[in-house]
Amino acid sequence: ADLNYQFSYKILYAADYGVPQMRKRLIVLGAREGKVPTHPEPTHRSFEDLRLFSYSKPIYVTCGDAISDLPLIVSGETVTEFDKPPQNAYQQRMRNGANCLYNHQASTHKQQTMDYYALVPAGGTWLDIPQHLRKRKQGIQRWPLDGLARAITTEPTDFLHPVLDRIPTVRETARIQSFPDWFEF
Repeated sequence: ADLNYQFSYKILYAADYGVPQMRKRLIVLGAREGKVPTHPEPTHRSFEDLRLFSYSKPIYVTCGDAISDLPLIVSGETVTEFDKPPQNAYQQRMRNGANCLYNHQASTHKQQTMDYYALVPAGGTWLDIPQHLRKRKQGIQRWPLDGLARAITTEPTDFLHPVLDRIPTVRETARIQSFPDWFEF
């Protein structure tokens, strides 16, 4: 305000804009001269939104929508090519401009680790593991195929692939965050 800026702020929910994760962010828009830009209207609607006028918007993009076209790879495997065409508009948008599949390399896990991960159901967390089998690692959560991922943190071992007993690849995590496939980490 001291520099003659006008501003507005709003908390936006990433899923409302086609990102398959539960992520809220404070967005501040400002202008020094002229009218302050308005925040964008949501482009997607929640799974439960049954209001008449909301049907013009597609429902939220799910984890399954985001990654189901990526090759299913096992612990330690790397793949650099797609093995099927995109199955929806989100996948098509992510692939636009990509000539190959970057960063789709699965971490190598011990069998004991994969057996532990197998105890977490789809969309579940470490709390779904019987208490007597829980290890020190807390916060593990498996992405649901038909729902949203929790906000991605800096700890990749907090997340599990929706159907495979391993942590997600960098590419799978990038898809959940809506990084396009041409972006190489």
